[in-house]
Amino acid sequence: MDKPWKNDNCANMKVHYAVYSVLKAGLLWCGVPEDEMNNFIPETYQLSETGFGRGVWIHDDVDCLQARTRAINEAIDVLYYLMKEKMHNL
Repeated sequence: MDKPWKNDNCANMKVHYAVYSVLKAGLLWCGVPEDEMNNFIPETYQLSETGFGRGVWIHDDVDCLQARTRAINEAIDVLYYLMKEKMHNL
């Protein structure tokens, strides 16, 4: 008897719950294939060592990385403040 639950690794669902660092998410968003990502990471650097710039990444060959990691960080900040405000109003 066929047992489909044994063969289904739920890959299509797992992708929705994958957790990536801001750097990796930015590289993926810029079109860097996941299997090549480890080649790019050592060549990235932060916009600054302190403050907001710590989460903004730059790679000389991936022009959009800075803008996209900045957007990801801004979205995280907005979500954080919205959740903080919601908890305060409970």
